[in-house]
Parts: sequence; structure tokens; C-alpha cells
Amino acid sequence: MIAQRRKQEILKLLKKNKTATVKEIADTFNVTMETIRSDLEYICENNKNVIKVHGGAYYKDLPGNGIPFQLRAKIMIPEKKIIADKCSPLVNSGDILMFDSSSTCYLIAEAIIKREIPAVIITNNLSILALCSNVLWIKLIAI
Repeated sequence: MIAQRRKQEILKLLKKNKTATVKEIADTFNVTMETIRSDLEYICENNKNVIKVHGGAYYKDLPGNGIPFQLRAKIMIPEKKIIADKCSPLVNSGDILMFDSSSTCYLIAEAIIKREIPAVIITNNLSILALCSNVLWIKLIAI
């Protein structure tokens, strides 16, 4: 596939899926990640709705400049798991925790569930709410 056609297809993919990692795009088009990084640079220069971030890109069709959770959840996973593994032992039975909408907080919640620590979780993160909704030892408060 010629470069210009690939860039058009990458843009279509981002419009459809809203997010994608560099690796996902490279695998889709069977090219190197460096090629995709270069393609994304070009696409971002020519389309202000495409935002390149560390490890991927997203299509911004709404106001605001936050990186979608779906993309944040796919990047820097080993580092986030290290943080979660360090945090979960600090949680004691009956603690009240407040989690924001970060993907790191999601992994911390996941680690707390695995350790079966009874706790109260207050969050605005829909993914954490879904994760904890059927866990008997977690009391959820949605904000």
C-alpha cells in the first residue's frame, strides 16, 4: 500500500475507533512502528482532530483535550501494574478510597479486588464502577 493511501486508512480507522496504539496500527498495515509514528506526525499536522500521544493517537471529535480512557488503558501497562502492586498492600480492611478516571486507578482497584480487601471505593470512573459492581466486599459510591 502506498504511503498516502495508508495515511487515509489510518485516519478512517481513528475516526471509526476513536483511539489506537502505534502497535495496533503497525500490525494492521504490516509496517514498522516507526513508519506509523511518521504517518501520525503527518496526519496530525494536516488534521487538527487527530491527537498524537505517547504510544498512540486518538480522534478528537468533541471539545476538550483529555486522552480517552480506552487509549490510556492500553499504554504503559507494565509501569501502571508496578504502581498498582505497590499501592494495594497499603489498603486496609474498611479503608475509604477515592479513585479518579485514570487507568492506573483502574489497575489499583483490580489489585484490591484480587487481594479481597473489604473497602469503600468512591469514583467517577465508569470502568472501575463496572469492575467492582458485583464484588461483594467492595462498597461503591459513584460520583
